[in-house]
Amino acid sequence: SVLYLTHNKGFTVTIASNTMLFRLKGSLLFTASVDDRYSACLDGRVIPTQRIETAGAVSTLSVDKTLWHRRFAHLNHRSVEDIIRHKMVKGMTLDDAVTAPDPICEPCIAGKLHRGPINRVATHRAQSFLALVHSDLHGPLPVEARQRWRYWITFIDDYSRYWIVIPLRNKSDAFDAFKRFKAHAENQLNVKIKCLRDDKGGEYMSTAFNDYLQAAGIHRQHTVRNEPHQNGVAERANRTIGQGVTAILKESRQPPSMWAYALNSFVFAHVCSPTSAI
Repeated sequence: SVLYLTHNKGFTVTIASNTMLFRLKGSLLFTASVDDRYSACLDGRVIPTQRIETAGAVSTLSVDKTLWHRRFAHLNHRSVEDIIRHKMVKGMTLDDAVTAPDPICEPCIAGKLHRGPINRVATHRAQSFLALVHSDLHGPLPVEARQRWRYWITFIDDYSRYWIVIPLRNKSDAFDAFKRFKAHAENQLNVKIKCLRDDKGGEYMSTAFNDYLQAAGIHRQHTVRNEPHQNGVAERANRTIGQGVTAILKESRQPPSMWAYALNSFVFAHVCSPTSAI
């Protein structure tokens, strides 16, 4: 910083035409040239010395592709081979007995692998209505609906994959939405909800919610932290709903505040359509 040099180090800076002069105690130490973009770069050049200093590339490891992979900050092996083949680096040598690079690099695994493979095939399916209900809350949406809604919550029957989607103003309204869903579903089907699966979000974990489910004899299933695939039915449904709502608003040229009407239309069309899950 020029001001740092003048304020704290006692430099005197003079600007003459396209040159900045940096003096300390009357002695000119260095200069900078100002370009057409009004940026100044220090003027300098490399001064060769008579003494030759070298640092030998000494290694106890074999100079093979694996070593160069590590020296290039764990660059992928194909790019390392391209560098060698096209001679893009001077002095890059390999031992005569070149072995194939090790496909397993523990530092690469630690730094680049997001997680292990996940078996997403469902191992259990409910055999009757309301034996298992999936639920997930979506929001807050960036634009408030005209009814002042900012969220929606989904309830999906695992046996029939039937959707019930309820818009909400606040996350705390999830408990009331579940009671409305429970009354509607149990009255229409004449069966009781056996199990509820959720992602253990705060909207599902209130004392009133827990006491209500316990009094109703409804078993709870919570997903493990950072394992959204365990609630994949509801997560996938919310993503599908979001895509459908966006498509409807785009085609109808309606403002984002009309998303609640698009939500109603999309869910109605979906529950009347076939699903590959059943």
